[in-house]
Amino acid sequence: MGVGTKRTIVVGGQAVVSEKVKGQLPNSTRWSGKDRYETNIAINKQSNIDTKNIYVATGTNYADALTGAVLAAKNNSSILLVHQRVPDVVANFITSKKLSNLSIFGGKGAVSDKVAKDLEKLVK
Repeated sequence: MGVGTKRTIVVGGQAVVSEKVKGQLPNSTRWSGKDRYETNIAINKQSNIDTKNIYVATGTNYADALTGAVLAAKNNSSILLVHQRVPDVVANFITSKKLSNLSIFGGKGAVSDKVAKDLEKLVK
């Protein structure tokens, strides 16, 4: 922990970071959900990001999300996670924020054509 740390954000549920560890951190707040997709949306809701363009990556293999996070951060944006479908919590976030521009990381093996089409329907 750095000198002068006044606030800590713990990302993930108790299975990822225990309450004991969280309790040892200064002024800690937990951002989490019941799974990685809900946690992803919790982070997006808590962050002050530019929603002009949001990136999408698979939540089952992190290479695209990890490398894409650099581009997203550079653009004050974020990444939404999907898998073999668009999770309801992600679809609800897209529609509630009225997102209109999504960029998908990875090929068809990461984000299928069906998921890409489902995302396209959500932004129209």
